[in-house]
Amino acid sequence: MKEPFKSAIPVLELIERYGFKAYFVGGSVRDYILGLPINDIDIASSATPSEIKEIFPKTIDLGIEHGTVMVLHNNHSYEITTFRSESDYVDFRRPTSVTFIRSIEEDLARRDFTMNAVGMNRFGEILDPFEGIVDIEAKTIRTVGMASERFSEDALRMLRGIRFVSKLGFVLESDTYQGIKDNKHLLTHIAVERIAAELDKLLSGYHTSQGIQLLIDTEIYKYIPGLPDKKAALLELSQLQIHSLFIDEKWALFSHLIQKGEKEIKQFLSSFRFSNKRVQQISYMSKWLSERFRNSWSIDSVYACGKETALQVEKIYQAYQSKVDSFAVDRLQVIIDALPIHSLADIKVSGSDLIEWKQKKAGPWVKDVLKEIETEILNGRLENDNEVIKEWVTKCSLN
Repeated sequence: MKEPFKSAIPVLELIERYGFKAYFVGGSVRDYILGLPINDIDIASSATPSEIKEIFPKTIDLGIEHGTVMVLHNNHSYEITTFRSESDYVDFRRPTSVTFIRSIEEDLARRDFTMNAVGMNRFGEILDPFEGIVDIEAKTIRTVGMASERFSEDALRMLRGIRFVSKLGFVLESDTYQGIKDNKHLLTHIAVERIAAELDKLLSGYHTSQGIQLLIDTEIYKYIPGLPDKKAALLELSQLQIHSLFIDEKWALFSHLIQKGEKEIKQFLSSFRFSNKRVQQISYMSKWLSERFRNSWSIDSVYACGKETALQVEKIYQAYQSKVDSFAVDRLQVIIDALPIHSLADIKVSGSDLIEWKQKKAGPWVKDVLKEIETEILNGRLENDNEVIKEWVTKCSLN
């Protein structure tokens, strides 16, 4: 057994020493079987939250009403959730109540997909009551039990299924696929923040094209805020090889494909309840991407865009073109390296200097003169030196 399971074995041993059962469960076990990198692990136990708190001296209540306690042990933190069954789901997302149980099989039965309904004990032995390993080996995503029941319990599971296609390159089993088509309207009951989080994960997958195509084929996109009228842009995005892009670079490309103005793009991004900062950053990249499609880089455009954003935009542009143009990248880097300044803050004079030199009161003219100085420096006609600029300012007939 490898990390991070290995470090967590003492936690399972201690729980079992007190007479309870404990297993590694969920995605970490799935990824272990697949040989994928494992970040976080989840532990499920027959011990109730209060019993877990008696076993471990250092704990934090996370979602204790749902049976989850964070345990701090040997400088690591672990989320331990009590085996549970769930009552009816009244809002297509959360159960009205949970009941703590002692059976791992019953706990796994409430999970979304068979590949996630797999447990592993501290000896590395797999518990697989729903043939999740069979589906993992077949690269198939199948709901535990009837798809319509699983999706009506928690409508977000439909997007999770498509997200797993994007992450793993698996395919949806036919009944699961049909269950999404039949229940897609239930997604309107889900908070947009949760939908946006799933879309971020979908776009972060290596098999993004397959995931986006499923949004279209199942028509679930029609029930996602901001997307009902974006089929053409989704289809174009699905045909691009964009796995090399970071998540916000993908959003910037998608925003460009929508072919709307900056105001409309910001409204589109805001519909996912992204932070204002993130909306600004993505829309800014999208704006300059549109400019890059119209013109090659120049010293003026690189300066106005900013070197970091320019490099990101060029990366997105080349991903759209499905090729690596090393000459264009080298040319952009030459322009960046040749920039004498990167912003007004780099200019070796201030507004106070201008006021002193010109012996004039402060006013709009200061900003205008600084702009002229910026232009002269940027185009190599003026050295960025305080004394040189002073001489230029005093000799020239400026505002």
